[in-house]
Amino acid sequence: MTTNQQMQTDRFRIGDFIIDADDNTVSGRTQQRHIEPKAMQVLLELVSCANKTADRKALLQNVWGDRVVVDEALTRVISQLRIAFDDTKSRSLIQTVPKKGYRLNAQVEWLHDDAGDPQSQRDGLDRATISGQPVIDAGSTPDSSTGSQQDVQGLFSSPVSTYVPKSMLRRRLQGSSFFFGIVLIVAVVTWLVDSSDSALIDDAPSVAVLPLTAVSDNTQSQYLAEGLAEELMTVLGNTPALNVPSRYSTFAFAQQFQRLKDIASALDVRYLIVGTVRNGEGSYTIVIRLIDAKQDKTLWSSTYEDDETRLAGVSDTIAADVIKQLLPETSSAFSSTGRIHNIEAYQAYLRGTYWLMNGKTSEWYLQAEQAFNEAIQADPSYAEAYGSLAYVYARFNYHDTYLPQQEATQKAEDAISTALSLNPDNVQAHLARAIIATSGQAFDVAEDALDAALAITPQHATALYLYSELRLAQNDFDSALEYAKQAKTQDPLSPWVNVNLAIVHYWRGEMEAALRAADAAIAIDDDYTWAYVWKAKALHQQGRLAEAISAMQACLDIDASSPVNNAYTGILYLEAGLPERAATLFTTTAALFGDSTDARFWKGVVRFAYEQQNSEVGIAMLEELTLLDNRIFSLIPVLSALYLQNDQSEAGGRFLSQYIRLPDGTMPKVNYLNMHAAAGLRVLRQNSDTQSHTPATDSAVLDEQLLPEFGEVFWLLQNDALNQKQQKQLKETLLSGWPEYLWAVKETEGGLQVSGNIQPATLATMKARRQKQAEALVKQEQ
Repeated sequence: MTTNQQMQTDRFRIGDFIIDADDNTVSGRTQQRHIEPKAMQVLLELVSCANKTADRKALLQNVWGDRVVVDEALTRVISQLRIAFDDTKSRSLIQTVPKKGYRLNAQVEWLHDDAGDPQSQRDGLDRATISGQPVIDAGSTPDSSTGSQQDVQGLFSSPVSTYVPKSMLRRRLQGSSFFFGIVLIVAVVTWLVDSSDSALIDDAPSVAVLPLTAVSDNTQSQYLAEGLAEELMTVLGNTPALNVPSRYSTFAFAQQFQRLKDIASALDVRYLIVGTVRNGEGSYTIVIRLIDAKQDKTLWSSTYEDDETRLAGVSDTIAADVIKQLLPETSSAFSSTGRIHNIEAYQAYLRGTYWLMNGKTSEWYLQAEQAFNEAIQADPSYAEAYGSLAYVYARFNYHDTYLPQQEATQKAEDAISTALSLNPDNVQAHLARAIIATSGQAFDVAEDALDAALAITPQHATALYLYSELRLAQNDFDSALEYAKQAKTQDPLSPWVNVNLAIVHYWRGEMEAALRAADAAIAIDDDYTWAYVWKAKALHQQGRLAEAISAMQACLDIDASSPVNNAYTGILYLEAGLPERAATLFTTTAALFGDSTDARFWKGVVRFAYEQQNSEVGIAMLEELTLLDNRIFSLIPVLSALYLQNDQSEAGGRFLSQYIRLPDGTMPKVNYLNMHAAAGLRVLRQNSDTQSHTPATDSAVLDEQLLPEFGEVFWLLQNDALNQKQQKQLKETLLSGWPEYLWAVKETEGGLQVSGNIQPATLATMKARRQKQAEALVKQEQ
């Protein structure tokens, strides 16, 4: 039967599901789901070439035709199909083929019109012989003689029905890896030239800790399984005589390959640690096996079971036993980390660690903070809990602003001091100190803290990307890129490490490189919200507003609870000249702030900032705004414009001068963290009637070398004070790039109203480009 003849029947079966293309339904054993027409069209395209790769561009063309549409539209449809087929976790039915498209891994059985009603078809599902699993190479048959080459899915599956909460279903590395094709090629080449076996016969034993499997029907077992694997990886990784690959790479390859030997080859290790965890009814049972992948056999296994109250020390015991097997001559040097033996504290700590390591939405901060505080309450001497809590507080404003800066900084400093007094080698506390010091421009302190962390754990990926943040803050963009690349080398499949690389490229002005890095993070984990945000920011800088908005809509589909994400998407709509659509997102932002000044501002942001009505009220609210100046967007250009409009340059200068000061009262050097406030302060002072209030210590804020670069976002403000060279640079920027805050330029009957020396023709060009973007958005969303 030809494809056209097949599709005329409207109904077909894939595995345990019956699909009716006529009414857009997917029916399983227990429920029926409706999918949108576009999703059904994409499914039919995949069906037409089942078990072959459907090209992404062809899918877009065949389904959306000539309409302007971006990749995220297809990504959202694929996500909807995976949900309909219960394929969001394994993604084995609809597989992502990196850089190419998607593949439906299934046999399709077309159901004739006389085949009976859908219910009778569902009743026969048990008799179907259709497989939705990916095809495994002929060489992957398990070796029954040792049991170590068993199917990985079988090894990690629970023998009992395991409940996993919704918050855990989005596991970090379930999706197809961006680097899978490259790594697979390397693995195959290594396999073919198997004469060296570099790491497999290295003097320093190499071992990977694979994800442990929870086999108890409770959420705490899931936390324990993940936390125990994390702790084993950390302890073994801190053992100088062992080579231990990164967490993200290990977990990713455990998902990608079917055989343990293939996982070991891809990770370039000889040994693998696998196991199961059962926790409940006051006791625990942990089974650990050490597998020699080269010899294809289990070298050692052990069962650890005891009363639940003694669970906290089991990771040290397991680590010591593993080291004894791998390093029999040096195992006596291993010493316990001295972890507490309070079960309530330990379980709370594991829960916090899960959210700290797996958090990728606005929920992570509150969950992690609560859990670590519970651990400390249960045991006030728990150094690891203090260190992790310090890190959480240090990141209080990295995306959404969770706490006032002064409060968060003080809490972080207190936790850092306590953690290091209990354990001077607590890496998380050193990292937290580096973050706080970097933002406060105490660069020597930050560098010492990062060096301390790297001395404890050499090549620590987080320490390396925090070094890149430090170098950005020092305006050393070349060194920042080198550290970001080093971090990626250490942990190439970490979505956050790839996002960090995107951020560095962004601030270097390398938008295409930033997009590639953000796309790499999305390919690793397409639920990682921050990757979409930085993809949107890079697209935004290129003036590709329709695509930037699509990226942010994909982000909001994953997590609609972020004030920053909702507000930023609204700002993008304002830049596209669509205030009505922006207002809906601002209303959501306001609701997330409850009854507060922030809520009142976001409810009226179109009136205050876009239409510039009631500017006095707008100024008062902006001065108290939590999100006035954050890492994703800044409203200081708008506030500065309102100051100028109301002849309040001096008052505005005083506010921004205080706003920008460091905790010790000094003025900072201009960098990417404070550039908006510095540029706004400069513009206001240049337009003030008196300069007497400007102390000499403020000279750093008027840095002539940096502000012409950073100050281009202020083109809409008074520019009379800028010199001819700066005016030329601004005009070139306007003609070749996309200036931020175009939406804040007030419309008049005669066109755009601005002050300064920007030519009307240039502004007209900007307006025409904005109108084109708005038309593209409207067409895309129809």
